[in-house]
Order: sequence, then C-alpha cells, then structure tokens
Amino acid sequence: MSGRVYAISFSQVVVSAAQDLVAIYGNGMAFEVLEVWLSQTTATATSGIPVNLKTYTSTVTQGSGGTVVSAQKTVPGDASPTVICHVNDTTAASTTGSVYQVRQDAWNVIDPYLWNPPSPKDAPVVPPTGAFVVSMPTALTNPQTIQMSGGVLIRELF
Repeated sequence: MSGRVYAISFSQVVVSAAQDLVAIYGNGMAFEVLEVWLSQTTATATSGIPVNLKTYTSTVTQGSGGTVVSAQKTVPGDASPTVICHVNDTTAASTTGSVYQVRQDAWNVIDPYLWNPPSPKDAPVVPPTGAFVVSMPTALTNPQTIQMSGGVLIRELF
C-alpha cells in the first residue's frame, strides 16, 4: 500500500473530563487509520472507561480546549504531513456531515488499549474533508483522574 505513515500522540496528560483524546482532520488529504493505542500510569484498580472511535465525513468543526500537535514521520526524510491534529480537546469536534462509529469500546485501565483493523483492507478511510476522533465520551468517576498517554497511527493516501 502506498502512502506515508505518521503517528499522532500525547504523553502523560492528566485526564478527568470527557474529551476527544485524539482528533485528526484531513485538511484536504484522505487517510486511513492503522492503529489506536491508550495507556495510563496512575490507576491501580480495574475500571472500565468508554472509548469511541469515530469517522466524520465532512464539514467538521474541530474541538477546543486541547493542544495542536504535529503528526510525526515514521520514516526520516518523508514529506511533512498534511493532516491537522489536536489532542485532549474538552469541547468535542462536531460535523454537519455523517458520523460513523468505527468502534464503541470499553478500556480496562489496568491493561493498555490497542485497536487495529481486522485486516489492512478493513482500515477506516477518512475523506479529505473529514476527521477521525478517539473520544472518551464521559468524565471519569472511579478513578476521578488518570495520567494517560495514547495515539493513532495513520497513512495519508492522496
């Protein structure tokens, strides 16, 4: 498969509120999602945290309250990424287009969370005007905060 691969991540962020953990906006570039990962370093008891993976098709308004990050090249010398990335937005992204739930899941925080498409041909493809969002749709209750890291691996297509 052709296309350049980039990683979008955040590290050791204290999380308590519902938020878009990672949001990737096409910015004129279609991309496919290869992997999603989450981990934490502070909770010591099992707890199920809802995690939603969503694709927005068009006319996306990016969330706010978080941080703009740069997608990182996985191969030195590759071109800079086209996509725009945000992490830890406490105001969620929205769209006037369609929203597709790629996966609604629960993460037991004692173990890392890892999602890969069942096969490469099943990787979600996000259109150039769309976005892919990994969200924690509800605030934490037990524990009330955790120190979290995570990210998404993508391949830009055209």
